Amino acid sequence: MPFLDSLDVANKALQHLGEPRILSADEDSKRNTEMSFAYDLSRVGELRRNIWRFAIRRAVLRAITSTTRLLAPQSWSASTLYLPGSVVKDANGKLWISDVAENLNNEPGTSDVWDQYFGPMTADLHDADTTYFAGELVYTVVGTGGFVVWLSLESSNEDVPGTATAWATTTTYGLNDVVSYGGYQWRSLITLNAGTTPAVAPNDWSEVVTYSAAQTVTASDGYIYSSVGGSNLDHDPALDTAGTYWTNTGVPAAWAKTPEIYASSPKWRALYANLKNISVFWPLGNSARGAQTGSTSVFRLPAGWLREAPQDPKQSLPPSDREYEGDYFTSAEAGPLVYRFAADVTVVPKMDALFCEGLACRMALDTSDALTQQDSKFQRIGTLYKAFMHDARAVNAIEKGPTEASIDEYELVRA
Repeated sequence: MPFLDSLDVANKALQHLGEPRILSADEDSKRNTEMSFAYDLSRVGELRRNIWRFAIRRAVLRAITSTTRLLAPQSWSASTLYLPGSVVKDANGKLWISDVAENLNNEPGTSDVWDQYFGPMTADLHDADTTYFAGELVYTVVGTGGFVVWLSLESSNEDVPGTATAWATTTTYGLNDVVSYGGYQWRSLITLNAGTTPAVAPNDWSEVVTYSAAQTVTASDGYIYSSVGGSNLDHDPALDTAGTYWTNTGVPAAWAKTPEIYASSPKWRALYANLKNISVFWPLGNSARGAQTGSTSVFRLPAGWLREAPQDPKQSLPPSDREYEGDYFTSAEAGPLVYRFAADVTVVPKMDALFCEGLACRMALDTSDALTQQDSKFQRIGTLYKAFMHDARAVNAIEKGPTEASIDEYELVRA
């Protein structure tokens, strides 16, 4: 069985230590306190120490300009209804993006309706003369002082975000596609949406409501049903295959116009995220090292960045001029950069099994003195830790590709 959560990793560490397992995340015990403290610190350390393939991500980065703004997601709230593309931060400051509509009271990190956000942290004013990559962020100005942040859904994207797309009866729309019809913006609720005119669907069927003849409801299968007769109580339309109480109209509940939906090209998605002014403490377009080094660009690191990964692991590259300073790096590269990096992955089922085994050994090492005070166990677990890391490299779970071209010793001596 795979590792499902941090408790599984902690209990594997305790197994190495010969200690009883933790039975629940809120258990009042010394071993739970020690493992809880060690988990995130050890996890981040191991993710930074090696470039694990499961943690590699890509983000498109553009150099900071005078119109660049910093993404500033609000904290997740249990009472807020989130749409697809909503970006929030959790209690630990990690960023998450909503995968589904009507996302209410699903805490990020504990529900699969959220994905960790590892995209760019900056958005620039949309430029009609620029072609955008998938995953890039831009913003458009709305009214006086308002703005909308947009996520590009395709590469080679030349569409203008915020442009209404009229509904067409011959077009098949996908889940969460947005169209304009009857003076409103509508969001598709189904994956294959063809030929269904945008309209407000009836209320969901309820077992405690008595329905009259011809009254319509939306059943759990996503279709609209019409009541055959009156006094129709506690008959689930989705289960009424004989059509005794309900008639399936064959029309799916395919569209919604609430909450408020922005007009949108199908190549862009509104992010429902805030922006703030960016603070960079050196002149834009010039290196922080001084004007004598020449003009360079400044880039903001992507969300969840832990370390740079090999930009092309299959070949050696010339030495890079990138210099990392806080949350930014400078480079003579003009961009845009398709930037490859190791990310701060926190979702345990997405982690490699060997990483989890190695992390458990690392946690056991970190807590051995506090829980056992036995040097023999510390030494045995240290040997296990090295073995797991060796195995990870052997099966290529840890990337070993070059980042820069090797320098010939003769050339180095002559330099």
